[in-house]
Amino acid sequence: MSEVLFVAAGFTTQLNKRTKVDEHPLWGSECLLINVQNEIDTHREFLRCGVDVMITNTYQASIEGFKAHLGLNESESYNLMKKSVSHCREAIRIEKQLRTIDEDKRILIAGAVGSYGAYLADGSEYHGNFINECHPDDIEKWHRPRIQALVDGGVDILAFETIPALKEAEILIKLLNEYPKTKAWISFSCKDEYHIAHGERFLEVAEKCWSLNSTQIIAIGVNCLAAEIATKLISQLGTCIPSITYPNCGKMWDAVNKVWVDQGESKMIEDYVEKWCEIGVKFIGGCCGTSIEARIRMKSIIDNFNKKIKKS
Repeated sequence: MSEVLFVAAGFTTQLNKRTKVDEHPLWGSECLLINVQNEIDTHREFLRCGVDVMITNTYQASIEGFKAHLGLNESESYNLMKKSVSHCREAIRIEKQLRTIDEDKRILIAGAVGSYGAYLADGSEYHGNFINECHPDDIEKWHRPRIQALVDGGVDILAFETIPALKEAEILIKLLNEYPKTKAWISFSCKDEYHIAHGERFLEVAEKCWSLNSTQIIAIGVNCLAAEIATKLISQLGTCIPSITYPNCGKMWDAVNKVWVDQGESKMIEDYVEKWCEIGVKFIGGCCGTSIEARIRMKSIIDNFNKKIKKS
């Protein structure tokens, strides 16, 4: 059994405490241009929680989005996405200089590649109906420069996250094939403990994605859903497919009113971490609504588990 890595997911939750971003169509990515210091300082907060994997502030970033909402041209938009990686590096540099993290610790940078549905800013990443209406070539064309920018920026991993439909995952894997030296994880949004958001069965989707490129895909899993449902989903994978999970605080996004709605989750996200470690999850984090205090507790549980497996 390998060590578990702690992921800095749910970036916008922390960023939103510094500057209101969750009602903006770019959902925090605008800070790459207009509020860089707040963005870097938010990355630093995650680093002080002990994360092993940072995630760029590009979940809802795109060429089209930057042109429409920031007034940039195509070249400027592309370069802004590239800069997201250097912002992560700058946060690491500062915290290592301050000695809040070990100078020798290697921290991976994952480039956030959110669903096309997130770009629509209407909650589409939580149902995936756009996949029935958009031509695959258009979705591929939209994703390609985002991936290119992050690879050119020097990410260690690509994070294909909150993907609601198998067809979009297949498009992303096709694009990943164009960068044979690049690794990625794929994380799905899901409607229940058996199906991803668009309705396909999660286990069948995971097996299909793994079969398409098990060389470059380092994990498959779920994110931004209740921890209890996430646990049931990733338990289906066993140990044949490396897994990742970063659930949210148990709330559901209301895209109309731009608020998170309580779904009655009775347990805290950290209450599930030991279980995830025990069933072999490779990457663990907390998505939207997860507090810094909860992340610190999650990290402690992961550290204790990693110590145990080192001794065994």
